[in-house]
Amino acid sequence: MNKIIYLSAILLAVTFLASLSVADSGTDSLYPYSESILPYLNKTMEGRCFWFSVSSDEKTWGVDWNKERLPFTKIIIHHTGGSTDQSLGEIEAINKERYIARYNSSDNDPYVKGLEPHSGHMVNGKETFMPYHYMIYENGTVLEWLNPLIKEEGAWYVDNVAWHAGNWTTNCESLSVCLIGNYTANYPTEKQLQSLKNVIADLKGYNPKADVLPHKALIVPGSKYGEWLKEL
Repeated sequence: MNKIIYLSAILLAVTFLASLSVADSGTDSLYPYSESILPYLNKTMEGRCFWFSVSSDEKTWGVDWNKERLPFTKIIIHHTGGSTDQSLGEIEAINKERYIARYNSSDNDPYVKGLEPHSGHMVNGKETFMPYHYMIYENGTVLEWLNPLIKEEGAWYVDNVAWHAGNWTTNCESLSVCLIGNYTANYPTEKQLQSLKNVIADLKGYNPKADVLPHKALIVPGSKYGEWLKEL
């Protein structure tokens, strides 16, 4: 009897694995694992296993953090809080800690504790943990980093869901624009503000009703954000 139950469990597991979706962005965005997916499925909240994606060759699997992308409704303004010459590597290393914390958590939605942290976001053939769709330098240069938008069923959705807002639902429906530098203590340059206005105008072309909001890191006592906010 126990053997029958055991075999039935294996059959159900195999059937479930076969039903998992293949990642839309291809196997290059999946982190290859040699260990079994089953312990992570078993500990994931019931009905939430859609997070896990299996490659088309069924040899690799991973978590697709874009699974709950939502229609684009918000633009969140950030700053790095550091110097204007802070390197991309330094900025990314700081923000990777958000992923590391999530992969150390016992949260079961989904359960990923112990897996190697991965974002599934690829830039120039390399996985990135940067949480910004756009970065703007003091000379006005705009760097588009994460893929911002994707059209699904006639509507514009956030493509790469960035971990930037401190709230998952907001992450899924917002695009992040980050000024390189500290703009609670300083005022953005004229070129920087103009580029920011241009990015906002372009994004509002996809959703004219999109809200433009500051990240909480910009709203601190004595911050100059309130002054240059009026120019947006």
